[in-house]
Amino acid sequence: MAHIPYEATIAGTQAPPPYKCTGVRVFAFPLLADAAPLQTLCNQFLNIAPSAAGITFEPIPSGLNTCTVMIEAIDYTALTAPTPPWNDFGETPQRELLFSFPVVRKQGNVPVETGIFVPYIFVDDPASAFTGREVVGLPKLLASFSLNRNFPVSGPINVRFLERRTGGPIRIVDLVRISSIGMAPPGVPTLPNPTSMFGFSTRILVNPQSPAADSYRSIMRCVYASTPTATGSLSPAKVVLTPIVDLDLRSTLGIRTDAFGNIVSFSPYFVDADFSLEGVTTLWES
Repeated sequence: MAHIPYEATIAGTQAPPPYKCTGVRVFAFPLLADAAPLQTLCNQFLNIAPSAAGITFEPIPSGLNTCTVMIEAIDYTALTAPTPPWNDFGETPQRELLFSFPVVRKQGNVPVETGIFVPYIFVDDPASAFTGREVVGLPKLLASFSLNRNFPVSGPINVRFLERRTGGPIRIVDLVRISSIGMAPPGVPTLPNPTSMFGFSTRILVNPQSPAADSYRSIMRCVYASTPTATGSLSPAKVVLTPIVDLDLRSTLGIRTDAFGNIVSFSPYFVDADFSLEGVTTLWES
């Protein structure tokens, strides 16, 4: 008997891939990070298969004990699921901010492919959050955004998160704040080539009879395909990451600070593109 996905709304929030996104603007902020914390994240979220499966992941270094963590703040003009019947539900805009770093997948300790791992991602659309977690395994959390396509002229990029503390008040935290500093680099937007890369994620369902255990786990791989229309450099940017309960993004990701304790991205850039998430496969499941 065919499985009918649970639909939390009439719109059917468990729409399957592919997902098509048109008119996307990405603001990218590369940061230097220590390699060890990123390996810890790989061990915690990706290296979950039994040793007999032989599947392991490692961060890809960009220097000695150094990796690059990318922050991407993304504005989607239109996000759609083209598979019937979900294609009848129209399109929706979305804003998103994610942290990613490059990883290599090994089989039996032999490298077989590279891609990116997204351990943290925030969106402002509930259907996207639901589908991202349940279908693809992307750990999406709901947040509110101040994100304008005219950044940095429009002001800082802000991601606000609703934090709950036991015995304390609920508060809205500026979890991520990105401000432009310095002068914008010279030059005009260029047209880059289309790109395609793998993304790795983990789907985990908690066992309701044993909340400390998982009833299902899988390691997922998908294809991110992008057709850029323009790209260009941005001025250096200062990034402020505010810790919340059980989540300190800076230390968890090993992001390095300068001599004054600031997080600075010295070579940010923007990309305008059409984008799709497709080719989702399961590498391992429990």
